[in-house]
Amino acid sequence: MILEKYKKKKFAILIAARSDSARLPGKHFKIINEKRKLTVLDYCIKRCRKSKIKDIILCTSSNKNDNIFEKYAKKNKIKVFRGSKNDVLKRYIDCCEKYNLSDIVRITGDCPLVDKDIINNLLNIYLKNNYDYASNVCPPTFPDGLDVEIVKLSILKKSFIENKSVLNKEHVTLNIRKNTKYKKYNMSYNKKNLSKIRWTVDKKKDLRFIKKIVMKFHPKIHFSWQEIYKLKRFN
Repeated sequence: MILEKYKKKKFAILIAARSDSARLPGKHFKIINEKRKLTVLDYCIKRCRKSKIKDIILCTSSNKNDNIFEKYAKKNKIKVFRGSKNDVLKRYIDCCEKYNLSDIVRITGDCPLVDKDIINNLLNIYLKNNYDYASNVCPPTFPDGLDVEIVKLSILKKSFIENKSVLNKEHVTLNIRKNTKYKKYNMSYNKKNLSKIRWTVDKKKDLRFIKKIVMKFHPKIHFSWQEIYKLKRFN
């Protein structure tokens, strides 16, 4: 049943990335595995590729400062889409229409430890129950950096029409998350709330922390979030 539903749709993982981070400029291209010279974005993409969804699109802005992402995509043979810098919601909609997508998985490119099992489990629930939107962020209970959102293109379009605020344009799913009319699901980590743990890259101390984790598991790239959490000295 789930497989049949999946075949009727066209999914892609959209990895959002922009180069204008003030706190850590160029963070997506910071090396976190010195031995293999792999960056934050390398890890994010490689780990996403282990999920059931093989179509990956790097979604960035048309600003000239983001030319670096287009060059990266071409070099690594990854699809790329460039759109509005500030209206991120429209960028996502335009990307979906260009690549004829029905549904997207939304990941941010500064999350190198994104977990394939979270993506796959959420995808199964999303398909089985025909949700409009499913995530593990409403409210968050997993470590920051494991965020996954799945949403229908049709719902993104409705949200675009319903809410023209700057906040909704910038925070793609804000209106959907707040609106009770949509059929939604949130995946929670039942044992405890781990959302205060940071596994994302936004500051220099985040980068140092991620490097330690990555090198602890070297040469493996695909290790589970539970394996990371068991390293108590890192949490």
